[in-house]
Amino acid sequence: MLFLNETQFIPQAMFTVRSIGDRFVIKLLCPSVHERQAIILSEQLAAVVLRSKGRLVLELSEMKSCTCAWINALLALSKRCRDEGGQLLLVSVPEAFRAVLASTGLTKHLAIISHPLETREILGLPNVERWKLALARLLDLPGVDTPYAKAA
Repeated sequence: MLFLNETQFIPQAMFTVRSIGDRFVIKLLCPSVHERQAIILSEQLAAVVLRSKGRLVLELSEMKSCTCAWINALLALSKRCRDEGGQLLLVSVPEAFRAVLASTGLTKHLAIISHPLETREILGLPNVERWKLALARLLDLPGVDTPYAKAA
């Protein structure tokens, strides 16, 4: 399987995986997730769930559209994480997708983290003031974990 000390790109599923603390952070790179992508992602993320003991953070900022197949896959993935003793956390959820989940009542079945500081706290990362993060990103300074500094 994967040995995760650095961010790794998985071309078949179009996501990156990174181990932060006791959780695995998955950044979905697919702009849209249809039936075929949902099947592939489900299979590959199931393996990550086993490896992470269900402690999974899924970052969805790149996703622009999806089908019901992906929503069903997220619900199944969330259940699998709970069965393993962990939890699936969704961060950087696009507003349109969040509205669909809220209007269908599915937000009660999925853990959606909406505040960046809460995400950083869950991942065990230090809280850094926003102006410092913005300056670090602007100057492209090393040592600042910018992909997860703005997660949520």
